[in-house]
Amino acid sequence: MQNLNQYLPAAQSFISNNALPVAMFIFLLGLIFIFAALGLSRKNKSSPKIELQEEAEVSNNVANLMALNNSGAIFLLWPEGDDAQDEIGNPKFVGDKRTFEIACKKLELGGAANPTNLLLSLCEKSEDFKIGLEMLRATGAAFAKIVRGLEIVGRPIGIRLCIIIRPISAAAYDGQMLGFPIWKLDHTGSLIWGNEAFLRAVEMPNLETAIAENARLDAKAQSDGHLAVKGQSLSDTRAISFGGQRRIVRVSLAPANDGAIGAAIDVSDEVQAKEIAKREALAHVETLNHLNDAVVVFDANRRLRTYNSAFAQLWDIEETWLDDAPSHEHFLDRLREKSKLPHQSDFQGFKNREIAHYQEASNIPDETWTLPDGRIMRVMRQRQPTGGLLLLFEDISDKSLLQAQYKTQIEVSSATLDKLTEGVAVFSGDGKLTLANRAFFEIWSLDTGFMDRSPDFSAFNELSIDQYKDEEFWHDLGGRICDPSPEARQETQGQIRLKNDNIITWLTRPLPDGATLVAFGDVTAHHRMESVLREKAEALGEADKLKTTFLEIVSYQLRTPLNTISGYSELLDAGLGGALTATQHDYIGAIKTASEQLEKMVGDLLDLAVIEAGQAPLVLGDVNLHDVMEQAVDTAKTKLTDSQVNILVECHDDVGLIRADDKRIKQIMANLLNNALRNTRAGQSIKLAAKRFDDTIRLSVTSPKNEDGATNQKIDFDAFSEGSRAGGMGLVLVNKFVALHGGWVSMDSRDMQYATIICHLPVTAKPTNAAPELELV
Repeated sequence: MQNLNQYLPAAQSFISNNALPVAMFIFLLGLIFIFAALGLSRKNKSSPKIELQEEAEVSNNVANLMALNNSGAIFLLWPEGDDAQDEIGNPKFVGDKRTFEIACKKLELGGAANPTNLLLSLCEKSEDFKIGLEMLRATGAAFAKIVRGLEIVGRPIGIRLCIIIRPISAAAYDGQMLGFPIWKLDHTGSLIWGNEAFLRAVEMPNLETAIAENARLDAKAQSDGHLAVKGQSLSDTRAISFGGQRRIVRVSLAPANDGAIGAAIDVSDEVQAKEIAKREALAHVETLNHLNDAVVVFDANRRLRTYNSAFAQLWDIEETWLDDAPSHEHFLDRLREKSKLPHQSDFQGFKNREIAHYQEASNIPDETWTLPDGRIMRVMRQRQPTGGLLLLFEDISDKSLLQAQYKTQIEVSSATLDKLTEGVAVFSGDGKLTLANRAFFEIWSLDTGFMDRSPDFSAFNELSIDQYKDEEFWHDLGGRICDPSPEARQETQGQIRLKNDNIITWLTRPLPDGATLVAFGDVTAHHRMESVLREKAEALGEADKLKTTFLEIVSYQLRTPLNTISGYSELLDAGLGGALTATQHDYIGAIKTASEQLEKMVGDLLDLAVIEAGQAPLVLGDVNLHDVMEQAVDTAKTKLTDSQVNILVECHDDVGLIRADDKRIKQIMANLLNNALRNTRAGQSIKLAAKRFDDTIRLSVTSPKNEDGATNQKIDFDAFSEGSRAGGMGLVLVNKFVALHGGWVSMDSRDMQYATIICHLPVTAKPTNAAPELELV
């Protein structure tokens, strides 16, 4: 008992500083009584005086605990072994005197106010309380009642019996200040209390009448009340008539103090708001269904919530599956199963990146997906205020195709303009120079960075007037460019002589968009040497014929000794002339290599002679350009003496088949690679690429520039010219074979480290001397 008394002051201090709930307080009080009982049972039974003294100390401490935690309540404690035969017994009173006076006043005791009369009055005024008290004293059964505005709880606490009485407080319990109905039921499911909102709802004049008639909100509230007092918590939303108006009410019932407590909250506005939100959501979905772009919305839990019909059609997914609200992860897995996603080498990493977008605070950049079926999708994502994610898929396949076609057209136009000897420039309606070719800059001695400064006609005039000082000419030309009047926008042409005596013809032509095309042609040589050029052309024609004849004769005459050299070198290498030493084998190998190179040169000369003579018709057929590229690379790799040279192949899927001469295309590939390998050292790379632009295939070989500058100089693809020496006879034949197919060859050496030779081949060859193809009848 001494140990227990040591704990009680600490418990008092804790309770006084922490407003414990009633249930926790009763639990703590019960523990104290249990400890007290255990302690008493250990004492020597031969010491009744000490036992009574310690019991008194426990009672005092319990009383103090009650007073600390339950200001505003009174307590009646029956001592252990209270065997009084009357209905009241001998309870001990502990509690707040002010509360006791309030309780007596509610029971109308007047001057006869004492605990015994208090209990007798309660028994007299409430038969249920009387029965509850009898059962508490007889069996220890707990009970809870409300009598005359007093909340009464009876229950055993440890080895004691206790009744707690407190007035019902408007702010603490009965909910009178709340605007919704609250009621309380006893252990039989009968009404024992209700607030004013409850009385209005059941249309009762006062609480006594409502208790007498056991008033209920509706029949279901009565059946739910019986379940609640048995320990079930119930909640239901239904329509109930309040004051003649039908309202949507959420009714909740829960067990409390050997009975149950209920509340009814009007949620009509909430239900109406949900209905409006539901209608707006349906309207939103209907609006989305009218969009051509696919839209889907995932919620904060990454579950699919909204989608439109275009989304289901885009991914070919059943709407029943989408209606089951799959997760974003399952959606990506489904697309992968159906082979709808772009190819991913690390699918898990791709999926993790997609899910990470839910956590991004900043704007999510758009992406472009190329689907396996060739369609191109623009993917746009937007975070939702609720934490979800909206995805929009826009099919931009047609747009991408148009952009590619436009880019091809620009490239073709630029390449075409740069091949013109006439200087061409386009000025917009406000006089800005928007386009100019290489010849234009050369004629007027302008630097290549002139276009970078976004010049207008006046800037061009300032730089060019020194070469032609006719102010009237420049004023008239400027008017035809900038003057929008119909009189000024007329096509006109003329001829001028520059300061350096060059004769220039000029022409202006208005364009439909308000711009003006201005062309300048240098005809100085034409005027001065027209006759000389004519004679020279005739001489060149005759020389060309002699050259072709010479090539045929020389090539034929060279083949015979070459065949002899090759044959005998192979016989010697095979050992038919006797065993050879390693050094002799090397010598024979060098002879064979040189003879093979010479034989190829002779073959190239014969091909060139045949082409020059117009006797090289093409044999057209379907050619798989990707296969030809791979074969050429494999052949080139077998001839490589240094395996550290890397050959890359890049062939776009849209290249496909072309209509061309398979043999000549292979020769083009082989000659391009052989030329590139001559300038490539160990550790460097060669790139062989093919890309389609509308009806044109751009076949290119990119190789490093050699240190000796052979690849840096301008290569002339004409045979026996000074420029052709840089590329050799192989590139001359490349140019000829491409021209036979109706294409052309160009070179891009603007990069400081790499040079690119580009063959522009039509998808369907357009030769002038192709062999006739058989037609199916």
